[in-house]
This record gives sequence, C-alpha cells and structure tokens, in this order.
Amino acid sequence: AYILFRSLEQLLDGNGPRWNPHERVQVFTCPLWYWLLVGMGSIYRNHYLNSILLSALCNGLLLWNLHKLLGSARSWLLAVLLLAFSQAYFDFTTSGLENPLAYCLLSFVARFHLNREQLAPQKSLLYTAIAAGLLLVTRHDLLLFVLPLLLHGFYRTPQDARVPAIVALLLPLAGWTLFSLI
Repeated sequence: AYILFRSLEQLLDGNGPRWNPHERVQVFTCPLWYWLLVGMGSIYRNHYLNSILLSALCNGLLLWNLHKLLGSARSWLLAVLLLAFSQAYFDFTTSGLENPLAYCLLSFVARFHLNREQLAPQKSLLYTAIAAGLLLVTRHDLLLFVLPLLLHGFYRTPQDARVPAIVALLLPLAGWTLFSLI
C-alpha cells in the first residue's frame, strides 16, 4: 500500500501519478482504488487513514449487498460469520490495497445479475456491465470471475440491449487506457 501512497503524494504535490517526479512510470496496479484515494486525499492527506475509511465503506457496501442478495437474516448472518472467521478475508481487506473495492464490486455484479426479477433484463445487464467495467479498472484479472455472468446476461437479454451494456463495460477501461497513454 505504501507504493500506492507514494504515488498519491506525488500526484497531490503536483508531479502526476508517478513514483518519482522526473519519471513517467505508473507503479500502482489498481487505478480505480487509486483515484478514489486521490479524491479522499484531496480533502484529508492522511493516506493510511483514508485507505482504512475507504476499506470500511467498501466492506459496509459488501455487507449491504449480501443482505440484499441473501434475503433472510439467517443466511446473511451465516455469511457474515464466515467472513468474520476467514483469516484470508481479514488479511486482504485490511492491507490498504484494492481488495475491499474488488469484493464490493463483485457483490454488485452478483446482485445485479441474480436479482433479475426485481429489474428488467435490460437494466440488469446494464447495471451488471457497469459494475463489471468498474471492476476491470480495479483489477483486470477479475474479468475471469465475472465473464460467465456477463456472457449469461448477454445470452438472456434482447439484442438491442446488448450494445449499451458493452459500452458500459468497456468505457471505464477505455477511459483509463486513454488517460494512461496520454
């Protein structure tokens, strides 16, 4: 996380999102997490505390999505207990890295895809694609987790609703790629 924090300091000091002022090298691997921390760092420059607060917010959203997904209080409580006793979950969500955001966005993808009865199929696919697009800007390799859901959503949705979903999926990644090249 301190690699990310140094890049945050460079940007907030006016040198751009880089490691050293004279080098144009991106050393962080999670652009969305970085820019969320930039937003928080522009208000309060304690990056360590900001990463803890952002992690807590993402974990809170994860728990809220689990409540919406699982429906019953008993199932939700079981899921919370499983997370609470998972050493890996706590190690990776308290590291200051992007894992809480990834878990949160994965829960949004699952919620939007699985709650098709509450949303129209076109909206379900669009919201799933937006969450998956943001997930791709968090970490590219997480596409492997959501690709089956996206393919299933594209298969079950009428053809005219697929194009906006594809745009919503690729727009965040294209925006980040364009920014990083320029």
